[in-house]
Amino acid sequence: MKSRALLLTATALALECSPSPAVVAPPGDTTATTAPVAPLAPFVDASRLDRNVKPCADFYAHACGGWIAATPSSPERPRVQLANDLAATHQEAVLRAVLEGNDQDTAEVERLRTFFASCVNAAGGTDRTRAEVLNHWLSRIDAARTKSELATVWFDLMAHQIDVFFWLVAGADLQDPRANRLEIHPGALADLPVAARFEVLRRAGLPERQARHDAEAARGIDAALLAIEIPYLFYEAAAQNPMTAATLAEQAPHLEAGRLIAATGYPADRRLNVLSPAYLRRVDDLWRSRSRADLAAYLRWSVALHLERATPRSGDVDTVRRACRDATTLALGVEFSRAFATRVLAPQDRDRARKAAQTVVDAIAKSAAAATWLGPAARQANDTKLRQLLLLVGYPDAWPPTQAGPVAPDTFMQNLLHARRIERGFEWQRARSERHNERGEIFVHPNVGPGMAAARLTANTAFPNVFSNSMIVAAGWLAPPHFDKAAPIEATYGTLGYLVGHELVHMLESHEFDATGAMREIWSEDEMAQWHARRQCGLAEGEAFDTGVGVKLNAEFTLDENIADIGGVAFAYRALQASVGDRLAERDADGLSRAQRFFYAYAHEYCIAQTPQAARQALQNEGHPPERMRVNVPLANLPAFAEAFHCQLGDPMTRTPEQRCAPW
Repeated sequence: MKSRALLLTATALALECSPSPAVVAPPGDTTATTAPVAPLAPFVDASRLDRNVKPCADFYAHACGGWIAATPSSPERPRVQLANDLAATHQEAVLRAVLEGNDQDTAEVERLRTFFASCVNAAGGTDRTRAEVLNHWLSRIDAARTKSELATVWFDLMAHQIDVFFWLVAGADLQDPRANRLEIHPGALADLPVAARFEVLRRAGLPERQARHDAEAARGIDAALLAIEIPYLFYEAAAQNPMTAATLAEQAPHLEAGRLIAATGYPADRRLNVLSPAYLRRVDDLWRSRSRADLAAYLRWSVALHLERATPRSGDVDTVRRACRDATTLALGVEFSRAFATRVLAPQDRDRARKAAQTVVDAIAKSAAAATWLGPAARQANDTKLRQLLLLVGYPDAWPPTQAGPVAPDTFMQNLLHARRIERGFEWQRARSERHNERGEIFVHPNVGPGMAAARLTANTAFPNVFSNSMIVAAGWLAPPHFDKAAPIEATYGTLGYLVGHELVHMLESHEFDATGAMREIWSEDEMAQWHARRQCGLAEGEAFDTGVGVKLNAEFTLDENIADIGGVAFAYRALQASVGDRLAERDADGLSRAQRFFYAYAHEYCIAQTPQAARQALQNEGHPPERMRVNVPLANLPAFAEAFHCQLGDPMTRTPEQRCAPW
């Protein structure tokens, strides 16, 4: 779902890219009669191309073949990705400058650096507070003589983001688009054998006998909870169970739920949502039926596991650095995002990116309004949804609240839990407040861990969100090679434009949400049937695709992404047309037209060198089509590609009007 701007080079392209006589001769060709002209803005790296493959035969092989041939993959590095690897190199430099720089900076950045340093020091064994923090919680658990006293400790653990049994999070109120609500989700359960639990507890300092008891008790409780089936999607109907604190107390009479909700500051008479009432009842039954000793054992296990996972392990420098960046993101995400985003993206570059992204939104709105297979009401609903879309590019104009307070380089665990307590307080405050989507307070799920988008802007991705009708392009994506301020505008549309278009196809097809983000079906049953029928061509494309590694593509599994690719490229190209008009055919001294550069920019996002085994594994596990399909299928279905490269009917990269797949 990502794309990129290409690195620049002065090397000219081969004649087969276009039959235009203005193309500069390829390196080594001494027959050219046209005098070479110094390129104004050299753009496409010709070393990445395979000149033996014609663009109209297999554009992916043509655009990426040279790079793939020169890029070794191996069992140690089975997948080498051109765009992502180049982006990671650039991002690494910026991240180091933020967290490890020695220049004088703001107090906020200095605080980030101290926190990060305390994490690195903890990996080396220098944390004078870890044992103190661990013993504090274990002593409090031991001192709780009744289940009610134990509940007090439990609630306090959750206030420090040590989520035992439940996870109390701020979520969008799907019945009120202006408000958030408190969500009670099942906690992260550990499906670990007794032996593994025993080792964790022993490392926490528990005596052998107690560690064995606690490991067995915790395993039994987790097994009982893991048996409950949880709704897969938290917005599906089965996951919508709004209730007040009073109703919650009736459903779970043994958990002192009123005290639990009061601890968050959430109003007792306001609706909250329980993701799984069955899970809630199971926890309540366990709290009733298990002994105080077993429940205390479960709390000790949860504390020991959480603090062990929170402490980075010693290892090589890069491994520790990655772990500590993750820890910094989870604890001080907004501050980290702000320091990173404002370094990587200058205001004028952000404005350029925003303008291009908005042009794509406008192109999609225009196209959706002309979708005659939808009725007038549905077209109007789609248009309203797109016109009211909140588009945040790079970072928000106004930021959520941030932390303050002392941190020290040798007190990592104390720093961590202090930061997490403040962050959990912010979260519970958001749960009882109006939504502030414009501040990036949208809940997202990047790899580092779920949280606010405004606290995850170092991610190399975009965050579409149907619950707020918004989309955030994270600052981590808006950097070379994905977004390059020096690249021509057509490269920006081939990369950023495609990314926005791809994600907004997903948003547009989420027809069960309206322009406010409320769950409300905006299409009729007949229109949904038309939509499914129009998508069948994308399914057929996937079923016919030859993966080349002996494994058939699961076309149904990748259908949504295939449709979003087809639509995303088409919408981005229309936005480019709207931006440059009849200058699409203009050529610079490198011999390429603006249209051709757009397509090279798009294709180079997906250049990948991989072992056959890695390719087969990706086909079995990935929800996206393989890279060659992501390039060739959308472009073969786009008449503008055939026009740009003078492809003819019968060429593999050209679909006839009857064959063409264009669901949008």
